[in-house]
Amino acid sequence: MTGIVRIMQLSDTHFLEDGVAPEGGVAYNTGEAFDAVFNHIGDHSALDMVVVTGDVADHGRAAEYRKAADAFSRFEVPVNVCPGNHDVDAVFSSGMARPRVSTSRVVEVGAWAFLFVDSSAGTMLDHESGLRVDPPGETRLHTQGTLGQREAAWVNQMCETTNAAHVFVWVHHPPEPPVPMCRDDAYAAEWHGIL
Repeated sequence: MTGIVRIMQLSDTHFLEDGVAPEGGVAYNTGEAFDAVFNHIGDHSALDMVVVTGDVADHGRAAEYRKAADAFSRFEVPVNVCPGNHDVDAVFSSGMARPRVSTSRVVEVGAWAFLFVDSSAGTMLDHESGLRVDPPGETRLHTQGTLGQREAAWVNQMCETTNAAHVFVWVHHPPEPPVPMCRDDAYAAEWHGIL
């Protein structure tokens, strides 16, 4: 494929349940903000896909994901979502389920393999059921990014096994943001190891 791939990226939508205070107490109306962005885009039918890179919900609750999935379903093109540190894994995965909304880890478009990486995967714990689960409390919520060995190995494996000519990584936490309060040297080192 030599054509252009048109992708719109959204991030940090932080959808809230009705009547619930936002994390950190900052007042905002995420529904209104999404509507404004959606309307500003205008005709989005020319897009190939929409990507949402994490912090879909503000508190990681089911009602917030229902609102988000309903909002993302308004797009006429496929939407793929990866989690951020505000997104609780099991609720995120089940809450995003809609016909055009996906939480796929790998999406191939033309010559591209898009990898959707959980930049908070390093906080996940092994559960007696054999599943990986979020830690108790707000541990995940307050991370600046930590891949962990499994997620880093998964990224490497996908890069080694894909038939795509190019690999593009979508992730919530940038590896080395220029903002000192958001920078985590251990997280940056994980990405340096992968690269």
